[in-house]
Amino acid sequence: MHPRVTIHMTEVPKDLPMVHAFSGFVDAGHSIRQAVSHMTTNLPHEKVAELSIDDIYDYRARRPVMTFDRDHFSDVEMPRLALDLFWDDHSKPFLMMHGPEPDLGWNQVTQIVIELAEHLKVSKTIGLQAIPWPSPHTRDLLVTPHASDPTMIEPRPGPVDRVDVPGSLTTLIEFATGRAGIPSQGFAVHIPHYLVNTEYPTGAITVLEEISKAGGLVIDQGELPRLATQVRSEIDDSIASSSENAEVVTALELQHDADVASWPNQLPSGDELMDQIEEFLAGQDEPE
Repeated sequence: MHPRVTIHMTEVPKDLPMVHAFSGFVDAGHSIRQAVSHMTTNLPHEKVAELSIDDIYDYRARRPVMTFDRDHFSDVEMPRLALDLFWDDHSKPFLMMHGPEPDLGWNQVTQIVIELAEHLKVSKTIGLQAIPWPSPHTRDLLVTPHASDPTMIEPRPGPVDRVDVPGSLTTLIEFATGRAGIPSQGFAVHIPHYLVNTEYPTGAITVLEEISKAGGLVIDQGELPRLATQVRSEIDDSIASSSENAEVVTALELQHDADVASWPNQLPSGDELMDQIEEFLAGQDEPE
């Protein structure tokens, strides 16, 4: 069934970037969810459109959170998939579609995004990903940018040449909007694979930095740097308490530094990269 779209705002400025950010699958370290939460909490925004989610979301696999207060249920957090108009810290507008990645109807949702992008005459689409990576938390996070037109992005040395990966709605939208003639770009933030299921604010900070670069936006990071410092201290303490974990991190540091020094002349094999990615993605298929 085609998801129903409800339009809430008919007058939207043209030529705005449209960010699409879906949490729940390729969101290592909950980086995208934290970044979106930061923006919805701290930036002014208004709803432009909302997609009906009942026919494309598996409630039994990802059950909504309800609050029980002594003798009654006082609140429920229902999933929603919305397109909102945001204003950055310099009052520059941009669009963002956000919510949980739908379980069904990817082709229909992608077509809706294309139709909305064409109707609103967006300048480009920007997709967000956070993926697991065999790297240490003691090094800067790697970021892999990509675009329908490579001239849209600044070339960066990176660890990936060519590799087959499981698809996500974010990457499908980037692929399809580009094929439809709408400039599209995205980026994948590489999260240390041993932190993929934790709240990792450093990942959210990197996501915000990349959105700002891609969209020409100014987004204050608020409390995220303080939280990142706190989490980093907790990780360091945890690793220091185990000689085995410390050895693993040291080995990752040595490998990471050697890999970076060899770019772009020597790249890890696709099989090696997929081992880490598939291990993470397999865990995301389990009901929450």
